[in-house]
Amino acid sequence: MFGKIVRGELWEALDGIHTIRRDAFLPTLDWTAGRPHDGYRRLETKLDPEMAERLTGTLAPLEAGALYEALQTAISLYCDLRESLFELRGLTFDPAPEEEMEDEMDRLWAACGT
Repeated sequence: MFGKIVRGELWEALDGIHTIRRDAFLPTLDWTAGRPHDGYRRLETKLDPEMAERLTGTLAPLEAGALYEALQTAISLYCDLRESLFELRGLTFDPAPEEEMEDEMDRLWAACGT
């Protein structure tokens, strides 16, 4: 997604962020809540206000800066959801590669001057 934003492939980036919401966030939200996966169906009644606000933060207009912010919000939300799911399942992971990637994205974004 980041590369698409930087290259100006904004529709592709927008579609990619939506795919992350649909294929990663929604199932994980359902799994951690212990409910059957139901996609977007009645999602507004299932989320607490804080989670609804965080998920809304992954929406963006077709502008590079807004898409980058939505992607950053999506990354943060994913990390928190993953932590909850991993804790629930007794799993662990090494955050070092992820932190390196995030640092590199921040560096490249700053270099773009966007």
